[in-house]
Amino acid sequence: MASPERGDRLRGLGAAHIQDRTADQDGSADAYDIVVDPVAGADLGRYLEMLRPNGRYLLLGAAGGVPAPDAFGSIMTTYHNSPTLFAFSLNSVDADTVGAAAAELFSRAARGDLRAVIDEQFPLAEAHRAHERLESTPVFGKITLHP
Repeated sequence: MASPERGDRLRGLGAAHIQDRTADQDGSADAYDIVVDPVAGADLGRYLEMLRPNGRYLLLGAAGGVPAPDAFGSIMTTYHNSPTLFAFSLNSVDADTVGAAAAELFSRAARGDLRAVIDEQFPLAEAHRAHERLESTPVFGKITLHP
């Protein structure tokens, strides 16, 4: 996460606790049963160490870059806490399964059961502004174009 404001937005969407990666850490970090990490990057090992015994770490992206090879050493230093690391990529799921899941999600969205998080909307004629927005600042949600 890039700021406390993003944390506020995530809490507004229902997140119970947000770990602000930009905040100074004093070494007295909380412990978690589950960490869901779409960022990875240099701090992955530190977050693995925040797991409670039998905690689970779900890595599902690398927006912060590829972790250093030694980041996974935290699994061994916390071995007696029985941490579990799950790594998930949609590339590992066959096209039919992804298609069925997408159809279910679209169905739920059509019923109003899901709500997209929209960062900003632009008229189609201003698509260049949407691209500039994506390239210049972090976005929270989707940038959309409309007629």
